[in-house]
Amino acid sequence: MAYIGSNANQTVELRSTRFRFTATEGQTTFSGNDANGVSLSGIDSSSHVFLNGARLSPDGDFTTTGANLVLSTAAFLNDILEVVE
Repeated sequence: MAYIGSNANQTVELRSTRFRFTATEGQTTFSGNDANGVSLSGIDSSSHVFLNGARLSPDGDFTTTGANLVLSTAAFLNDILEVVE
């Protein structure tokens, strides 16, 4: 069967890493291991960050410093923060 596009033997595989944190009351900084024991790393302003399913904007909702993600507004108890890298 013919293949349209690039050679089928030259495929590109895309992978993403999902970090998931459960917040404590008033928590603004997230770092270290997530709920699955995976260490938060490789994050920057292009990372997709979600709080309780709503996507946050890097233009004011959060900042990244090294392996830390800092929310502009504190999270509530048991809020779920997800980072897709």
